[in-house]
Amino acid sequence: MENENGNGGGFLKPFVRAVYPCIWARTVEPERFIEVMVEEMKGFRNCITWDFNRGFRQEPHDGMPRHDFKSEKPFTSCAPEQVLVRAATGPEKAIWFLQNFHWDIEAAVIIQEILNLLPTFKTNKIMICIVSPILKIPVELQRIFHVLEFSLPSKGDLKKILDRTVQGHKLELSSEEEKEVLEAGSGLAWEEFENASMLSIVKCKRLDPKYITEQKAQMIKKSAALKLANFKETFKDIGGLDNLKNWLLNRFLNRIEDLPWRGVLLLGVPGTGKSSLAKALANEVKRACLEMSFSSMFGSLVGESEGIMRGALEIIDAMDRVILFADEIEKGLAGVGSSHEGDSGTTKRVGGEFLKWLQDHESDAFVIATCNDLSNLPTEYTRAGRWDGIFFIDLPQPAERKQILDMYVQKFLHREIAKGEKVPNLDGYTGAEIRQLVIEAAYCGGSLEEGAKFVIPLSKSAPDRITKLREDAKGYVPASSIVSRPLTMNELKDYCKVAQL
Repeated sequence: MENENGNGGGFLKPFVRAVYPCIWARTVEPERFIEVMVEEMKGFRNCITWDFNRGFRQEPHDGMPRHDFKSEKPFTSCAPEQVLVRAATGPEKAIWFLQNFHWDIEAAVIIQEILNLLPTFKTNKIMICIVSPILKIPVELQRIFHVLEFSLPSKGDLKKILDRTVQGHKLELSSEEEKEVLEAGSGLAWEEFENASMLSIVKCKRLDPKYITEQKAQMIKKSAALKLANFKETFKDIGGLDNLKNWLLNRFLNRIEDLPWRGVLLLGVPGTGKSSLAKALANEVKRACLEMSFSSMFGSLVGESEGIMRGALEIIDAMDRVILFADEIEKGLAGVGSSHEGDSGTTKRVGGEFLKWLQDHESDAFVIATCNDLSNLPTEYTRAGRWDGIFFIDLPQPAERKQILDMYVQKFLHREIAKGEKVPNLDGYTGAEIRQLVIEAAYCGGSLEEGAKFVIPLSKSAPDRITKLREDAKGYVPASSIVSRPLTMNELKDYCKVAQL
């Protein structure tokens, strides 16, 4: 069972020539897929479509005979296995597009019928093509089905809709405005982009990227595994981590196009700013930030979890210029590398889908993944070349703790630390713990020492955990450096030369 990606232009024809009897086309746009395939098959193959409500429909072809089903008994009332028999006894050299046939394909009678009819399909050069949004092939049929992924529209496809819309409504659109609209539409299905464009015209008599972005937010809400992050943080709102900040800025500002573009894995102590940094980076480089939840991937049906992951990755690829944030991936991927398959291998397959995408994806998505316990992360996630960089975020250094404390005192107490003011010993505190300390101080008359009485740092409550984290992450690049502030552009260039980044 193989996977291929494409959007027409020889997408299906090679498999028809090779007399493939069974194809599974996974797509969220069945009507567009069939329309594109029928166009591709003009003058080459007879195309017939079927769904549960409309029954069979003959698709017209230049130079091919038209088969009339009107005089025949409606097949919407027939058992699904009769649909297969009808395909086998129909015209030779035909493609039968069966929409949402995955609802019945796991039935024993359907599985056996496909196996029985396979020689007939091959002899008569008949192809059955199941068109479905999910992949749910029974194990008995996996050897005979070839899987094709029909992806969401490219920017070139969306431009065709845009050009048609602009001409039809006599609108004027500059090249910059066109770029913004297409950027906003990346990741939408054909019909979603068309609907969002029309909504924009109805509401404001022009094509406004804002309405198209709102449609994209709706699309992401429908994905169980993705969430569009709302955030205001910038690098100025995150104390310390300047080694990591400078590395990331260099990666984006001085990107070399023909080099791999994957992302970073952040190892470290909980509460040290790993999550905030992902959102702040999105703001710094003016990209949307998507949060991926591995815990939301797992469905109850066989094959559902892998389908959720593939759907999420397809959205990410289609959106293209995004920061993908995956928090605490060791929890979602626990057991991926083990031989124990208590969940029938689902976790392993879901993790494998993500890992393959991380290695091979060609979109402009940049991943920031965090991990609080390296011992629970499969080794294949930390091998050389899997990420652009792996950083260890330790407890803040003294200069960083002061920077974090000053920042939160100004934010929550609306003042600066006074000269001679008693400040508690913050050695061993994380950024999150310093933040909570200042919040508690606000309820204690502004006294930092009083606030400290209500916050016990992890370094004191679980020192062995900190020691283990440091031991596991030994050898990885530290996120902090002796530089205690973000670098200027000139300093960044010099820094990169010295560090050979």
